[in-house]
Amino acid sequence: MPNIMEEHRNSPSAGSSRTPVGKGKKQKKSAAPAVPYSKEDSFTSTSRSRYLKDAATLSSSSSIPETSAAAPLGQNAVSDIPPVFQVPRIGSGGRPNWLPMPGIPLGLDLGLISANLKNSVSLRTWEDYLRAWSRWDSFCSTYNLSIASCNAYTALSFVTFLIHSNLSAASIHKILAGVSFFLKFFDLPALSSFYTVRQVLKGFRRSHLVRDGRRPISIDLLVKLIQTLPSVCYSPYEILLFNAAFSLAFFGALRLGEFSASNKSSCAILLDSDVFVSSDSITICIRRSKTDQVGKGRMIKLGRAGYIPICPVQNNLNFIAFRPFFHGSFFIHNDLSPLTRYQFSSVLSSCLKTLGLSGFYFSSHSFRIGAATAANSMGFSSEEVQRLGRWDSVRYKSYIRPELVTN
Repeated sequence: MPNIMEEHRNSPSAGSSRTPVGKGKKQKKSAAPAVPYSKEDSFTSTSRSRYLKDAATLSSSSSIPETSAAAPLGQNAVSDIPPVFQVPRIGSGGRPNWLPMPGIPLGLDLGLISANLKNSVSLRTWEDYLRAWSRWDSFCSTYNLSIASCNAYTALSFVTFLIHSNLSAASIHKILAGVSFFLKFFDLPALSSFYTVRQVLKGFRRSHLVRDGRRPISIDLLVKLIQTLPSVCYSPYEILLFNAAFSLAFFGALRLGEFSASNKSSCAILLDSDVFVSSDSITICIRRSKTDQVGKGRMIKLGRAGYIPICPVQNNLNFIAFRPFFHGSFFIHNDLSPLTRYQFSSVLSSCLKTLGLSGFYFSSHSFRIGAATAANSMGFSSEEVQRLGRWDSVRYKSYIRPELVTN
């Protein structure tokens, strides 16, 4: 049986058997029809163990070729800002106007600088940093402090202010990181660089320890969620859409932002051109992620599952067979609008409610937590679990939560 999460080391276009999604109506003919559920499809603990154990080869880094060249950042701002100084046109002999070279504007291109600073972090991180700076600016204005005069006393006062605002240790850490991000532009020290600040934060974390209580979505729960979709979705196409999204999110250990759009007017990271299908596997290209802002990319190859209702290959083939011909986000509705993060979370919440489970303990990240927990319970090594979720540190250990499994 093919591997479910097999690493794909070659270029997506290398395999002739893989066909990119959205290549006309012929795609419908090549898609395998949905296989109805029967008692023979029962997913026993033995077959489940063998199925996941065969999936031990997981995704790892792979360079992804760019399909198109992006326009230069800040190019509009360049024409708006006059150069501070212009290099004279000189020739090879050192005399003016002899084989002239083009003039080079010197000075600060604020538009270019701002655009690249923004692109140095993820969009969500940038927005968090802006909110953090706004909070810092408000604090300094309230207490008549200069936003560019950072010392241990000011840093401690700000931390005290945040603690009295009833914020969690994680929120305070994020705010300090955002403020420090901008303070470094003034060659000022980071707020957490002061020893006293670090110790105060350490003590606050210890006395206000709050564990992430989100529960993992197990394979058994995934089966129930998919079986509940017909009573939650309003059309057969939507059932196919969320069947594909749920199974891909679990077996690919995907973050929500890696396959869904932030809003209806935006485009998801996972495009139709990033999905390659064959009769026995589906390969996806994650071009950019939370921990890969440079865009090195990761390839994830999923094989068939023995239990059809949760098989990521079959569910996505069924979806592709009815997916409108459209270049853009892979997961789209019939009206060509992308599947958004809110919509995915909302349908998940409705399914959980139908099953009598509280949505308070689950989120879209529960698919990723569930993948790590299931892999660990099946005897995967630490390195294999780490590759599964594309973790670059021991952070993966916090995602293994067998004591919180709900079936």
